[in-house]
Amino acid sequence: MRKYFKLLTLVVLLPLTCSIVSAQNESFRIKGGLNLSTLNTDNSDNSYKAGYMAGFSYLIPLVSNFSVQPEVLFSTFGSKAEFKNTFAGLELSNGQTDFRLDYIDIPVLLSYSVTDNLHFNLGPYAAILLNAKSETTAEILNSINITSSDDLDEKYFNKVDYGVVAGLELNFAPVFAGVDYKIGINPVAKQDDDLAETLLKDSKNRVIQVYVGIQF
Repeated sequence: MRKYFKLLTLVVLLPLTCSIVSAQNESFRIKGGLNLSTLNTDNSDNSYKAGYMAGFSYLIPLVSNFSVQPEVLFSTFGSKAEFKNTFAGLELSNGQTDFRLDYIDIPVLLSYSVTDNLHFNLGPYAAILLNAKSETTAEILNSINITSSDDLDEKYFNKVDYGVVAGLELNFAPVFAGVDYKIGINPVAKQDDDLAETLLKDSKNRVIQVYVGIQF
């Protein structure tokens, strides 16, 4: 937990330090959009799951074309996995399982203005897990449909995810829009838990975020 505390402290203190450097032309921003997320397991059947994100950020100019942008977002990550069971050429069952992981997502982005309207963003993020859910839909012998939804015990998952994020943004103030790609570094499942490790192995979050927003 000590390394998580250090990471979160850095995420909080960095924008405060930057605000001392420059307090001119700061902008409060509200943003929201679509998440397309997956878990990078060895299972080739895993695919992207649609979710959403919403929150706010604060844009702080630094020097020349650079700004720093801390954000606080509510984000849904996860993945979709399809399965099929057969015996002697007969399909016994097929279906899919959706994993949903809800996070408070805290990126701190360094923004570079390529032009007046185009910006490149890069930086770290830390995300705190709020809850985990799974939903399974299955068809048995092509006739019986089953749906189940479960809250997964958080003790199977790492409470903090962290990684890097990069993206491009178009800004036509006060409106802006962009796309980010998040690469998680910390495994989603606890590696000392047999059940979670069996299901998710050392999988990590991968998220494409497409968003729009307004700044004040």
